[in-house]
Amino acid sequence: MCEAPADLEITDIASVVDWVNAMPKPLTLACFVKSLPRPMYYNATLSSFSAQPSVGKRSPRVFFMINDLVLTVVPDEKSDTKRDPETGKVMKDPETGLDLRFWDIDNIQLLELSMEVATTLPTRQSIKAELKFPVTQQLPRNAPYVKINYDESNTLSVCAFCHSAETQVEVLDGQPVYRSEMLRNPRDTEVPLGYMLNEYASCDPQSSENEWYRCEMLDAIYGQGTLVWKSFPEDMPTIFDN
Repeated sequence: MCEAPADLEITDIASVVDWVNAMPKPLTLACFVKSLPRPMYYNATLSSFSAQPSVGKRSPRVFFMINDLVLTVVPDEKSDTKRDPETGKVMKDPETGLDLRFWDIDNIQLLELSMEVATTLPTRQSIKAELKFPVTQQLPRNAPYVKINYDESNTLSVCAFCHSAETQVEVLDGQPVYRSEMLRNPRDTEVPLGYMLNEYASCDPQSSENEWYRCEMLDAIYGQGTLVWKSFPEDMPTIFDN
């Protein structure tokens, strides 16, 4: 059941792990999102500059804001063209002539997490993390920080390439935890809540091969209770300011 676990509250990254561990497995990203408490502060952006970019205006990056914690998902995933392993050329569908594409080739959906922390630096700072879905077993405490390793040296996260001033703040069960600069989406990339409610209302899972997933995610985001629009603080820079 995609219901909030009894007697638990989401307050920080560790509490998200506890929440996930308390839910039935296998746990999909859509089921997790459905379980989040409403009403919820919310934002959405048309953003291609991210490790998990939006797929056009109809599938934006979606932010859930719980005090100092921000959870980020996308309703759909980008597809990649299929290439001939010998020639490297993009393969075509013999019937339609269109490019053949992979969709969700790794069968993984991401939940991004950002927990703002106190700082004396001139820009806001947060601890970054990610969880991979579907979740099939109990997660260890350090699971949110393993996915963002840049390489096996374990001295840098992938977040550092967009978020400056990355600094290690602790080591959790052998896994470094990093904090870095927080970024916001530019105002002109925001996707209005009304627009997405219309997308949700008109989503047809039969309209294309993979639309079922987008419709499932839109229902998890927009069909479970009240969302309250909240813009990110103006004193938070955008990626274009760096």
